[in-house]
Amino acid sequence: MKTISFLHSNNNSNSISRVGDNLISGLREMGCNVLLFNDDKDLVGGKNIVSNFDLQKLKFLKAKNIIPYFSYPYSLVPKIDYYYLKDFDNILVYNNHTKSVLCESGFKEDNIFVLPIGIDCKKFRRSTPLIDMGGRFPFLNIVDISKGNRWVNVVESYYQSFCFDDNVILVLKAYNQKYQEYYQNQIVREIEVLKKKFQKKLPPIYFVESEMSDDEIIGLYKSCSAYVKLYNTNSGLSFLEALASDLVCIGPDVGGCRDIIDKSNSFIIETKRKERSDNMGQLSSFVSNVFDHEQLSCVLKYVYDNYAQVKEKFLEKRKVIIPKFDRRLSSFNLYKYLKTI
Repeated sequence: MKTISFLHSNNNSNSISRVGDNLISGLREMGCNVLLFNDDKDLVGGKNIVSNFDLQKLKFLKAKNIIPYFSYPYSLVPKIDYYYLKDFDNILVYNNHTKSVLCESGFKEDNIFVLPIGIDCKKFRRSTPLIDMGGRFPFLNIVDISKGNRWVNVVESYYQSFCFDDNVILVLKAYNQKYQEYYQNQIVREIEVLKKKFQKKLPPIYFVESEMSDDEIIGLYKSCSAYVKLYNTNSGLSFLEALASDLVCIGPDVGGCRDIIDKSNSFIIETKRKERSDNMGQLSSFVSNVFDHEQLSCVLKYVYDNYAQVKEKFLEKRKVIIPKFDRRLSSFNLYKYLKTI
């Protein structure tokens, strides 16, 4: 039996921890002995220590035998992360986007291994709806409001596309349990401001206010018909879960999620322009994508009007992509990788 140490925060409030949860479960299903630690001070010896913490916590990790595992939302490596990462001989990343960013920033390609994220595909097939949407067509958007307020643009496109008489509803879930009440209140305030721009009776929004277990999140996906997200999609986990739940997906043309979604299985919204900010603290500069929200408005309307045809169009491609991200395969690939170093 192979023993693998895992430095991991067991908190399903964000995609980082849930990626780790899936990987750990897959390793245990393979018969591996997985040791979990919340702090590097408790780590035992050995080289097989994988860290699935947020990169900002790397500065606290003293053990030299740690292998970081992460994904990047940026198009460059922030200075602060560069100094943390440069001393690691082995780096695991979720996707090819992150590997490309690291290589372009001077990291050696041979030191970087792409380990795709994984989910329990069978669990999604067995799930049942969690919420009754009252017969309306539900679009789902899981919001990580801690990363900024660009999510408001998705709501604006929704308001542009529909009115109250359209049989639609937008489901918003703030994806952070720790500050759930604060984020929920902030979302409401942002939307109230947005509503003032429109001179019509607007379609409803359903706020998911409670904390949710993994099973409840799966049920939330199953309650909806389409999933839309343009910003903070670096891990791609939500798109993978949405595809596994048979949702029609609408996503961006850049980032780590592009290992999962493309024009063969989803609607892709194009970048309209790039914005650069030079006031990002430890970032020397930061380039963010602003997407074509007029295109998004058209796609939302098209999906609603042609749902049956759209779902059927993407069905075969979904069947091909989902097995490639089964957590058992991800765990097996990690197991093989650790044997080579």
